[in-house]
Amino acid sequence: MKLRELLMTLLESVHLSEHPALEAEVKGLATNSHACQPGYLFIGMPGTRVDGGEFWPSAIALVRSRL
Repeated sequence: MKLRELLMTLLESVHLSEHPALEAEVKGLATNSHACQPGYLFIGMPGTRVDGGEFWPSAIALVRSRL
């Protein structure tokens, strides 16, 4: 599923402007930055000890290393 399609499904009334990233194919979701693969969408969720949103740089670096 394309990122644009996923976002439009979740956010029914949102208007998305044009951006090349919206045409990316989303192959999976990961809430653990160590589990990210190329094509995955990382979702950093707040936890009881740490905010998962702080790990997006790690997720990007890991995916780049696997390309």
